[in-house]
Amino acid sequence: MPYDTSVQPIRILFAEDSSDDATLVLQSLRRAGYDPTAVVASDDAAAAERDLLRVVLDANTDLIFVKDGGGRFTVANRAVAALYGTTVEGLIGRCEMDVNPHGGETARSAAAEQKVLASGRPTFTAGEAITDPRTGATRWFDVRRVPLAMPGGTHHVLAVAVETTDRRQAAATSRANDERARLSQKMEAIGQLAGGVAHEFNNLLTTMLGYTSLLIDATGDRPELSADLQEIKRAGDRASGLTQQLLTFSRRQVVPPALVDLNDVVSEVEKMLRQVVGDIIEIDVVKAPSLGQIRADPSQIEQVLVNLAANARDAMPDGGVLRIQTKTEMRPADPANPASAPVACVSLVVSDTGTGIPADVGNRIFEPFFTTKGQGKGMGLGLAMVYGIVTQADGTIAVESEPGRGSIFTIRFPAAAAPAVESRRPPVTFAGTETILLVEDEAAVRNLVVRVLSAKGYRVLEARDVPHAIEIASEHPSPIDMLLSDVVMPGMNGPDLAKVIAPKRPGISVLYMSGFASRLSAELGATDPNVAILSKPFTPESLARGVRERLDSAVRS
Repeated sequence: MPYDTSVQPIRILFAEDSSDDATLVLQSLRRAGYDPTAVVASDDAAAAERDLLRVVLDANTDLIFVKDGGGRFTVANRAVAALYGTTVEGLIGRCEMDVNPHGGETARSAAAEQKVLASGRPTFTAGEAITDPRTGATRWFDVRRVPLAMPGGTHHVLAVAVETTDRRQAAATSRANDERARLSQKMEAIGQLAGGVAHEFNNLLTTMLGYTSLLIDATGDRPELSADLQEIKRAGDRASGLTQQLLTFSRRQVVPPALVDLNDVVSEVEKMLRQVVGDIIEIDVVKAPSLGQIRADPSQIEQVLVNLAANARDAMPDGGVLRIQTKTEMRPADPANPASAPVACVSLVVSDTGTGIPADVGNRIFEPFFTTKGQGKGMGLGLAMVYGIVTQADGTIAVESEPGRGSIFTIRFPAAAAPAVESRRPPVTFAGTETILLVEDEAAVRNLVVRVLSAKGYRVLEARDVPHAIEIASEHPSPIDMLLSDVVMPGMNGPDLAKVIAPKRPGISVLYMSGFASRLSAELGATDPNVAILSKPFTPESLARGVRERLDSAVRS
């Protein structure tokens, strides 16, 4: 019964000085199913031993070679010859410098071999780099060198090099993922702190700006008072802007979604960018035709461009080229998520020919308050804000940079579906007679809202907290048209409160007020078209407009 030789190829070496017997053995092996090329026959035991050694060497994918005291190859396997793009025969008797054009690597290799010859002891080097002459790619090896005493008193060096390129790349990817996770956690922690502070600060600003606006309206006949109040309002607006910057890089700003064409944004901001970078820097704009739209805040995308342009300007003190490019492409699937798929994206690429980013700080550039600039030349918020804006719009940002070779920032946003054509809406009036259940735990904000909406003709039912709101919703004898609620409150948040009240008041309209975009409010605004969010701080006019538009929208739907 023939043996099964299909499972694993077997190479057989035998020595027989009788040619007739050798022929019989070969015929028997072939009948058993062995490939004739897998059989090595020899009538010389020494030659058979050499053939066996060659078979073993060439079957090994590690680099195995021997060099003499002059650095010449005396033994090498096919893996070594393949690395240098030659044959084993073409390698023997030659030095590494003859086949490896990279002098630095050749010198390091020769020094390591001389160390073994001088000491007579083995050495081990982890992570020795060799540049592949065929591709120019760097490959990494762990190399063990052993001294060999040869006949006649000479010494050679035996080396075995095990490739570790894939392992190093996997480790580098793992470190990069860990660094991204660390940055994400840091941003999340700072965002939580910023969100908590901004929530309280925006309540104060809402009260200050709201009552200032009411006083301005009431003092129209006294210009000197009105002018002073306008100064107070302008200061409050600036404070509100600073709060929004803080919320932007922490990704907790309430951003009303809008369809944006990146080409339009680039065109709008191009003139401003020329003022930002100055005359010694050339701006090259390349806009892709028929670019898809994204869903974002256009003013924030302008802020991204301004911040990246300012960053590029500082990297090119002697002039250079700032290039802004838009294009449509596919964002690859996330390798860490098997369920993910490629996504159609609209990309914004901003590159410069500046000094580049040092490798030791490249993984920290998006950290808030981190800067390499001198005292008084930057707060370290620019790129942190860029990161926050891009991430909040469900985009990604990648950086390629080398010292002396400039930087390339590639931002990818998911392409948005084309919107449905909306029918023409009737003119909006801000007054009304509906009944509104107001839930706000901050007394000053609650009093302001009651005053503004009551003056517009609404009936306002005040609730100081969640239990009070549930009580009113359960016991009020007349219809309630709207729930106007803060998002973040002690005990229960606004959306959960709405779920409790909805069965008690079917068809009630809901409008949330929020001083910062928690994940909850961001998800609400992005996923439910029937939910509206009024961002704090708001003015009496924006409050009245938001309430009226939400009520009218509920009637139409």
